[in-house]
Amino acid sequence: MDTTMDNIMEGVDNLLDSAKAELVEQQKNLEKQLIRSLVASSSYATSQNRKKLTRDNKKRSLAELKSISTSYKSSFSSSAKGQWVNQAKKSIQKVTDCLNKV
Repeated sequence: MDTTMDNIMEGVDNLLDSAKAELVEQQKNLEKQLIRSLVASSSYATSQNRKKLTRDNKKRSLAELKSISTSYKSSFSSSAKGQWVNQAKKSIQKVTDCLNKV
């Protein structure tokens, strides 16, 4: 009878240990979910905003470079004359074409 009671108590102890381990695991999972929902979402939003700002700045800078290149070519053509100017205009046009491809 005494060994039966010991076996029962050992079984109860094992059951309690398993339940405790499961509760610890559930607590870890809940903490991970809280971190994901509270911290990760704002970090993701910040990252997306930063990427969007970078893309917008790149587009704006590229448009400005294209405009400056075209404007420079026009003003250069009207202010200088000679064969070297023709070569310089070709070089400027190449740069403008490369910017237009981007």
